This record gives sequence, structure tokens and C-alpha cells, in this order.
Amino acid sequence: MEDAPRLPPQRRRRPPRHARHRPHAQPRPRRIDQQVTRIGASLERLALGRALGDADRERLVGWLKGNTTGAERFRRGLPDGWVLADKTGTGSYATANDIGVAWTTRRTPVVLAVLSARSTEDATVDEALVAEAARVIARAVAPGE
Repeated sequence: MEDAPRLPPQRRRRPPRHARHRPHAQPRPRRIDQQVTRIGASLERLALGRALGDADRERLVGWLKGNTTGAERFRRGLPDGWVLADKTGTGSYATANDIGVAWTTRRTPVVLAVLSARSTEDATVDEALVAEAARVIARAVAPGE
């Protein structure tokens, strides 16, 4: 197999132009819908699919189920009786990147992914927004629960 061509050393170390003059967590224009879809698909492969062996998948889901940082986010928006395995992510600009799998009372898995941010660096995370997103999803996929 032929080696892939390499960029000159000075080109490999230089960050992309759009990232050079921007603080790390500052929001930038992007296709959020595609990003959320990809993150959700990745979580589905890891937590529900065959990307991991059975023991590793069970360990990951166990860790996610043990998470307590999302009590005011997904957990608040989901119906009673649903089991949640989630991971919250919080940063400057009120970034809240939360992912998870919720199991309905009928044990049907629902993959959740919500990415949000605000335009000011010291803004407060909108936990109610994440909870409302979970509430809307739950109503759509399992009406009456």
C-alpha cells in the first residue's frame, strides 16, 4: 500500500484560518442539525449497537446511567418511570451539549442529543431549554407516557 502524501511541516501545525483568532469555546457558524445527527448516531452505535463488545457496552451504559449532573436537564423533561443514561457537557458561552439514551416504560430506547449555546461568554446555561427538548421528544415518540 502506498504511503499517503504528507503536507509540509509548517502546514500541518498551523490551525485553520477560522480558528486562529477565536477563543476556544466561542460559538461559530456551523450546521448544528448535521452535528446533532452525527453525535446521536455515534451514541446509538456505542450504547445500543455493536460498536462495542457486550461487556464494554454494559459498562458504558452503566456509567451513563450513574450520571447525576443532568437532573435539571433531560431528567426533568422526561416522564416518570423512564430510565436515563446521559452525559452532560457545559462550557463558556452557556454551551450545553447533552447526549443520552432514555428507555420508555415499555423499554424502547430513545436517543437524545441537544446542543445549545449563547452569544455571550458569561451567559448562564439554559437548563430549561434542554428539559423542554426532552419533554417534546418524549411526547412525540411515546404519547401518553
